[in-house]
Amino acid sequence: MSNAAADEIRRALLAHPRLQIPADLRRRGDELARENNAQSPRVRAGTPLSTVLNMLNTMVGTGIFALPFCMSLSNPVVTTITLVAVAIISYIAMLTVGMVLPGFVFEDSYHAMASKLCRGATTIRIIDWTLCLSLVGVVAMLLVVSCDCFSIELASVIPTSRSLSGLVLAAIGCVLSWPKSLHGMRFISGVGVLLLISAWALVIATAVLGCPSEPEVPQSQHTRGFIVNASTILGTAMLVFGCHVNLPRLYSELPLKTRPQMPIIMAFSIVITITIYLAFALAAVSSPCFGYGRSSNILLSLPHTTAFAALRVGFGVISLTKIPLAVHPIRHILLESTQKSLTGPAYAFFTLAIIALAYALFVTFTALSDITSVVGALGVLGSMMFFPSILLYQSSKGYGMTAHSTALSSHGGSMTAGYWSIRQRRAVSIFLAVCGGIAAVVTLPGIVMKLFYFF
Repeated sequence: MSNAAADEIRRALLAHPRLQIPADLRRRGDELARENNAQSPRVRAGTPLSTVLNMLNTMVGTGIFALPFCMSLSNPVVTTITLVAVAIISYIAMLTVGMVLPGFVFEDSYHAMASKLCRGATTIRIIDWTLCLSLVGVVAMLLVVSCDCFSIELASVIPTSRSLSGLVLAAIGCVLSWPKSLHGMRFISGVGVLLLISAWALVIATAVLGCPSEPEVPQSQHTRGFIVNASTILGTAMLVFGCHVNLPRLYSELPLKTRPQMPIIMAFSIVITITIYLAFALAAVSSPCFGYGRSSNILLSLPHTTAFAALRVGFGVISLTKIPLAVHPIRHILLESTQKSLTGPAYAFFTLAIIALAYALFVTFTALSDITSVVGALGVLGSMMFFPSILLYQSSKGYGMTAHSTALSSHGGSMTAGYWSIRQRRAVSIFLAVCGGIAAVVTLPGIVMKLFYFF
């Protein structure tokens, strides 16, 4: 099917903003999707289960261990309300990025959607650089956390330097990040989710049954990063935005008949995530077995028992399983912006370059908790609120009215899925922008203080 036929379908879709789309037009759109799927590099088809696993492994991040400390320094009710509000806003943004925008522009990545919807190259570069820098910081943080977890429990068994341990972990992360399809990482994410649920169950059981003795943790004076509660919540959720960045591709890799289930898949994933976060935090805060409130070190705050020693090692493995989900969107932004192929040498080069840059940050900074929470919070603000708002508002002006309309071909997004009217798109765009503005104002003091104390 020619580009002219594709443009004809897109123009016809815009003439039916309330899903009053003729059956024959839907069939033609699906035919075009199948044709693009056949012409694109072969990737492993997704399933609802693999989508849920990837989303859960991304959303339930390292912040699960920071949230109890935040609760112990503030009102748990306020923290809970804030986290639930973030989840609701996040779901709206997930629906926007994961279904609505790919349905309009027939693209499967942030870069490609921005290229078609944004007038100026500056906006596209801001989106690309913000997402890439934030995610590289997250990869470096995951290496730091993984190395710390293994060092605490395995240093006496395998004595190695920190730089060598980090190099080995970076190599493992590089191998895990090699699959071209996000759904090809389903086994990796499955392992991560299984370990996360095990950690959650262990904390709940310890809170209910008690422990032999309380951990001897000295009173911490490092509370500067937790002064603003909302800032901490966004820092806690810094890996959530990786889910938003990956959503267009996760959606496009699903079979056509499964894509209408995406809102249910998103809702299920985010409900499970919030349940794990809140149950974990409330159990840890209410139990005297944990040192939360006395130490901001998430590893030292855990009880010193055999079970929690295994948990630390498991948490190191969990951090490694999250690296591919952060590397994947960076690599595709670079490939698409340079118009390189998935099958060419650029794929290997960008993969190695991303891991090498993250390792350089790992070697330079021994503790990236403050700086990555700042960068992650900025990424959350961008991908959850401001970027979807900008792209959604641009889409309400009409398809094709951009200077940058030469994005790369789609890997199979369905043009008829999740369609919203112009009025709905503008309303949601304004809502996300207002939420982003409020979040930015509330979190600005915490971000500034973290940067001040870091430098």
